[in-house]
Amino acid sequence: MSWSALLLSVSRRRSRRWCFDLLCVLFIMDRTMAQSMEFSLARRHSPVSDPTQDGRRRLLGSSPSVVQLTEGYATYATYLMQLDIGTPSQSFQVIPDTGSSLLVLYTSDTSNADSCHVPSYTSSKSSTSSKVACDGVCTCGLSGFCSFSVNYADGTGFKGIRVKDSVKIGDYSAPAEFGGATEASSDALSCGIDGIMGLAHLSSINDPTIFDAIRTVNGLDNSFSMCLGFNGGSLVLGGVNSSYYVPPLQPVPIISTYDFRVAFNGLSVGGQDLTSFMPSAAVIDSGTTLMVLPASSYARLRNFFITNYCSSSSPAKDILCPSGASLFDNYCLRQKPDFSFLPTVTFTLGTVSLSLNGSDYLFPRQTSGGDYVWCMGFAGSSSIGSLAILGDIFMQAYYVSFNTTAKQISFAPRIAERCGGSTLDAPSNSDPFPVLYIVLIAVGALVVLATLSFIARAWVNRARNSPTNHGGFSPYANQAMPATNYPGYGYGGQPMYNPSYPQQGPPYGQHYPGQQPPYGQHYPGQQPP
Repeated sequence: MSWSALLLSVSRRRSRRWCFDLLCVLFIMDRTMAQSMEFSLARRHSPVSDPTQDGRRRLLGSSPSVVQLTEGYATYATYLMQLDIGTPSQSFQVIPDTGSSLLVLYTSDTSNADSCHVPSYTSSKSSTSSKVACDGVCTCGLSGFCSFSVNYADGTGFKGIRVKDSVKIGDYSAPAEFGGATEASSDALSCGIDGIMGLAHLSSINDPTIFDAIRTVNGLDNSFSMCLGFNGGSLVLGGVNSSYYVPPLQPVPIISTYDFRVAFNGLSVGGQDLTSFMPSAAVIDSGTTLMVLPASSYARLRNFFITNYCSSSSPAKDILCPSGASLFDNYCLRQKPDFSFLPTVTFTLGTVSLSLNGSDYLFPRQTSGGDYVWCMGFAGSSSIGSLAILGDIFMQAYYVSFNTTAKQISFAPRIAERCGGSTLDAPSNSDPFPVLYIVLIAVGALVVLATLSFIARAWVNRARNSPTNHGGFSPYANQAMPATNYPGYGYGGQPMYNPSYPQQGPPYGQHYPGQQPPYGQHYPGQQPP
């Protein structure tokens, strides 16, 4: 599909969202990167260019604002943040998405929306709300107001009108435009998620984000940063928070005006170079859970792991390929593995090398029963062209700063305990009881064993003294005792977990980018074999 054809159908759309995954291992893949591109010309005001005015604002105080992120890839398969809109304010939980630029919300006028999407934005309850009138720049709707439309390859999406109201994120607020949905696909967003907040300013079509509006009014720096953890994280608007990372920040140039894209110059596994099989660029996207490679690149990576780490002599075999299955084939481990057996995967972005350990690319996922399973953080897609999409699983290993003015994305090791914890914090299902209970059970078992031993010795002595016993027969001599298999313990023969979602609670989907900008392929779930 050509760019022009896509742009014709989208007015100013720039939203994003997510759905079920192509690999059924619970992922929320992108609403992605340049969805922002799916919107044509914007009508929001450009950032203030008067340095004097900008300086006056800074004198009034414009320190970075830290916004708490909740949930994470182990529960919702995405992160959520609170957004307050209107006068008086209405609060919403939205996905912070570096792969799109438009804020889209369910509204009280959204038809065919799931009943669980409450609260929804209600313009009549806000004294500062107004619809954006057509002015010759936007796509004009039937009622004389600017409209937007977001469509995905599987037919899901949003349609609605542009709305302007007061928006507050963290410590700052500003009047801003966003998309108020009047139509939404039935599976557009999971219950508990009220919308998508795009953070990628696309200078190529000059459509500012909500953050652009807030930083312009409040004099914030044109940068934000993210620190993602196992159970939450932080979004820092207007700069960085040095307490979240170990310096220095290593910059990687942004090579696109459409999205947060960087040069993908290398990939190695356990020191073995696989660069020749990898794409040439990658998008850093918080709206994607997994690390998604083109299908051919993923196949090479999968085959390399299986060939080198699933042989009988490899200590990683019982982690990556237990019971003859593979974590690359939509299965997950029921028990936390020994990550030290897994190889390091190193990405080279620009000239910066960024390594992920096994505890980074095998990530925990909470099931509907409350237990955790550990799943592969790589996936493949035939619909992303020659791009890689590096989502939350990649980002959670580092503190990531996005600087639009400097046109660079910077990385530094994060301090996990300050950013929502790490994958290592996920509890092991094999250790469900407090230590005291284990001690009491052990003592009780010893007493029982001692009693049984006494009874057994008495029975054997009686048998030996029996006149029918020739040669002192022992009932246990030369008897092969069967090996007991304890499901879920150890690695050898460990039962696998095959998450055939949808399940109870939020769906875990993948939302893949399209062949070329604008990116907006949205795939339904696929049942595991």
